[in-house]
Amino acid sequence: VRLFVERARLVRPGFTLTDENREDVAEICRRLDGLPLAIELVAARTKLFGPAALRARLDRSLDPPGSVGTAVDTPGRQQTLRAALDWSHDLLDEDLALAFRRLGVCEGAVDLAAVAAVVGDEADVVDVVGRLVDVSLLTVRDGRDGEPRVRMLQTIRRYARERLRDAGELDEARRRHAGHYTGIAERAAAELRGEQHLAARDRIEADLDDLRAVLAWAFAPSAEEPDDDAEARLALGLRLGQHLAWFWYGCGYPAEGRRWLQAAVDAAGTRRSPQVMTALHGLGVFVLQQGQAERAREMLTVCLEHARTTGDPAVLSRELNSLAMVHRALDDPDTATA
Repeated sequence: VRLFVERARLVRPGFTLTDENREDVAEICRRLDGLPLAIELVAARTKLFGPAALRARLDRSLDPPGSVGTAVDTPGRQQTLRAALDWSHDLLDEDLALAFRRLGVCEGAVDLAAVAAVVGDEADVVDVVGRLVDVSLLTVRDGRDGEPRVRMLQTIRRYARERLRDAGELDEARRRHAGHYTGIAERAAAELRGEQHLAARDRIEADLDDLRAVLAWAFAPSAEEPDDDAEARLALGLRLGQHLAWFWYGCGYPAEGRRWLQAAVDAAGTRRSPQVMTALHGLGVFVLQQGQAERAREMLTVCLEHARTTGDPAVLSRELNSLAMVHRALDDPDTATA
């Protein structure tokens, strides 16, 4: 009950328990099995509804009293939380519900630019975020730069993503999300080798959860997806991996870089495009860095053979240089020099 009152006061200042509403508030909390998230979701609606009106609406939305279990992890309590989420979602207007569902593709705490990219530039981002925070579907905190960053609790994010998938909107939202974060990585990659490298590193680290989510989506196999869509997804993942390669190498993430580049090469299969060869080159460098020179030689030899077919002297010199480092690690200085 204290939690209900605290959350209610955030949206209706001055809200207090009275002899008239005390029973309604207590019954709402009982009907929600004391689940804190469910109580927060319902209490946020006191901006519009009083406790009696909230209780009446819950009575029409939740299972009859006594139909749910008492253990924290029983399906009955999960059903209660799901019903509270359904109830809160159904009170959103159409545009706000769409924005809420689309934000379900975001993994970490995202800035307002990311919200705009995922929700759509036509939306009033500040208004969208404010209204979703008011009803406890988003949380907000200050980022390192003092700008707001918003995120969903994991339970709410899973729910939003499920509604997004059911509405047939998941692929489009993922493409919006992936395009935005690939652009961030591209801009940061250009700064990582310059005077702004610390700021660029911090920016990438602040968005790592979502960058990882894009890579996982890009390299995930899908038997149901049209070939053109799968190719576009792979190409985007390869481009993002290329932008992040120096970050992984120079900022202390070699093991993670190796995992993602291995995933890229595996997803590419027998393809031998310049982008795939760039990923294989990066993988070879990480493998060498981690002490597996023989395996690195195999990978970089494939890259060298492909480079010779392209006639690009910059790519060819890159592969020769990397192979020289491999042979030096193999204690073969004559070949390295050659």
